[in-house]
Amino acid sequence: MLQVLIVDDEPVAIRGIVKGIDWEANGFGPPHVAYDADDAMEIMQSVAIDLMICDIEMPEVNGLELLAWANEHCPGVKTIFLTGHASFEYAQKAIQEGSLDYLLKPVEHDVLQTAIDKALEKIEQVKRQEAVHENYELYQSLYQKQKPVVTERLWQDIVQYRIVPKAEEWNEHFRAHQLPLRGDSLVMPILVSIEQWQEILSQRDEEIMGYALRKAAEETFLDKRAGIVVGIAEGLNLVLLYGSGESGEVEAVREEARTYVRFSQEHFRCKLSCYIAEPTPVTRIAGVYESLLAMEKANVSNVCSVQLLSEEPLPQVQLQASPAFSDWGALLETGKERELLLRLDESIDKLRSSADQESMDAYYFGLINLLYQVFHNKGVFIREVYRPGVLEELLQHPRSIVQLQKNAAILLSGAAKYIGENSQGKSAMLVKVQQYVEDHLTDDLSREQIAEHVRLNAAYLSRWFKKETGRSLSEYVLEAKMNKAKRMLVDTNMKVSFIAESLGYLHDSHFAKIFKKAVGLTPFEYRKQYQ
Repeated sequence: MLQVLIVDDEPVAIRGIVKGIDWEANGFGPPHVAYDADDAMEIMQSVAIDLMICDIEMPEVNGLELLAWANEHCPGVKTIFLTGHASFEYAQKAIQEGSLDYLLKPVEHDVLQTAIDKALEKIEQVKRQEAVHENYELYQSLYQKQKPVVTERLWQDIVQYRIVPKAEEWNEHFRAHQLPLRGDSLVMPILVSIEQWQEILSQRDEEIMGYALRKAAEETFLDKRAGIVVGIAEGLNLVLLYGSGESGEVEAVREEARTYVRFSQEHFRCKLSCYIAEPTPVTRIAGVYESLLAMEKANVSNVCSVQLLSEEPLPQVQLQASPAFSDWGALLETGKERELLLRLDESIDKLRSSADQESMDAYYFGLINLLYQVFHNKGVFIREVYRPGVLEELLQHPRSIVQLQKNAAILLSGAAKYIGENSQGKSAMLVKVQQYVEDHLTDDLSREQIAEHVRLNAAYLSRWFKKETGRSLSEYVLEAKMNKAKRMLVDTNMKVSFIAESLGYLHDSHFAKIFKKAVGLTPFEYRKQYQ
């Protein structure tokens, strides 16, 4: 219950306020009353008062002086003043001391109720901020004590192909890490993508709040299940539920994910989405993880969503004839030629026992589709990779399992070598993003605008851009604007106010402040030094 204090030296005025408002309906307990400032101070020292309705004209200590005392000794008390004099000086002083409203006596009950409604909004806002702060302090303490988890590193290595266990090695890994799993166990993966923090956070605060989100995910998904929450990258977590596969489990997890999305938005001021896959054999987890990543990448507009992988089939999955292709993309994008050729040999051995022309064609078309897709994502034309005439010959239908294996090996080996040798160059996507930023420096550029232009999920774009360049997208945009500002200051005699306006800043004082923070000099000092 909230607590209200009514202060007035006129008992009739107090009775009118006490009887005229439905305090219980407004969330307050029985009102506390005081007939002078001394009584009010005594009450506030013993009761945590949320709202004070106070007369200004009182003997000895007036309402304005009482509010000044309350601001010092009981910060957080919201105040509505009542007065019989429409004095500008009184109103000005009341505002300076932090009162919410200033009402003339005799006050109508509906007018007072409106003022109380405004006060309740302020009180609720403060309580939300305090709750966020308390959560922050709690998780900051936990974060300081957090130590690297060996099991989490194992899963990071598996899904990111830093280790590619053979069939007989899975059990050894699980035994070594004391996990309740075997090579034939099922796990249910949930990809959690942090799309947007609704408040500006420092890098340190973002790390702490990211840790808080992982702990909340543990409480949501792992309360009655075995599993783990794995931090994959900045803004990206992977929940793995061990031994999943019971009837109704997917729908139950989906509902828990909706609750988690709402909880994160309300308590952590964070927008995120969850992408869920059906229970899958643990040996296929890396490929399913790649499919969830592709699903997140394609989700351009559906913010704060919960999606099932089976509901959003990906184009490459539809065209692939073999489940082996589901995790080949990541190997190919990182130029892992040896691992690819091992996967090729394993899949051909499985195909060999039942091979016919139709199954070989389907297999080969899936492989060709994989190559086109990977090169398209990297902004490379496939004809740049192979010598003239070689690609045309390799694209012919294979007539035997031997020819299929030979052609596939040439294609995969050539692609992996090309990517490995050219991985340091700029991707076409990066060039496209940077060009868009350069062309729109006069706009108030947002991450969402840029993501829409390149048809990517905004959270995915931010994570990808930082991985590619080592800088956040917002840092890059600011740097580009400041570089253009420096050129204009040196190469032209334009007024600073015009330069600021041409770069999308409405106030030149704001522009000057940002410029000095970024460059170390004011625009005028920079022009004087370098022009």
